[in-house]
Amino acid sequence: LPKKIYGKEKREGLTIIAFDVPEQKRRRRDWLREHLTALGFSQLQKSVWAGKNRGVPQEFVKDLRAHRMLPYIHIFSVTKQGTIKEVR
Repeated sequence: LPKKIYGKEKREGLTIIAFDVPEQKRRRRDWLREHLTALGFSQLQKSVWAGKNRGVPQEFVKDLRAHRMLPYIHIFSVTKQGTIKEVR
């Protein structure tokens, strides 16, 4: 799959992207990781990425749809701090 340059989207909070792309679609999974890195996301786990003050450009979502990857991807936007506090 060709590499593309997307404009970065600013958004308050945290965007988390989790995915489970089947092994048969390894090239698409590699393409996804490459583009998430270029968009400024960081890997939390192998298939969980996060970007502070990052959104997902609409053109990127269109390409995910065109590559038939949307069924394997979940995008979450976290805009409020949680209520769990660390106990010392």
